[in-house]
Amino acid sequence: MVRPLIEKSLVARPTAASEARKHLAAIADKVPPEKFDDLRLLVSELVTNSVKYSGKGMGDAVLVGFAVKMEPGRLRVEVADAGKGFQKHVTPMRPDQQSGWGLKIVDQLSDRWGVDARNGSGSTVWFEIDL
Repeated sequence: MVRPLIEKSLVARPTAASEARKHLAAIADKVPPEKFDDLRLLVSELVTNSVKYSGKGMGDAVLVGFAVKMEPGRLRVEVADAGKGFQKHVTPMRPDQQSGWGLKIVDQLSDRWGVDARNGSGSTVWFEIDL
């Protein structure tokens, strides 16, 4: 098993995506510069979705797990929460659509992504970027 380079529990609040991006600074020298901006955007999208969908109304008691792992030739990010999860799919988008672009962005910028449910105890959304 690959040990995470970054492993944090973030409080599910509006600043969580920003906090996650700040933690990425610790690995900036390990990721090609042309991939680092994509990494930051993808992390923002998944953490924001976790905050939005992982236990509304529970305030600061809700945590979002955030882990970054590096394996030979690839970087894997996992964002876990207590939400019920969802089936992996990307719906068609309209150019005038104001929201709902997050998973489309993940689908376009990552090399692989998926959703792993944990038998009623939450889910993990992950993506990988080839290095």
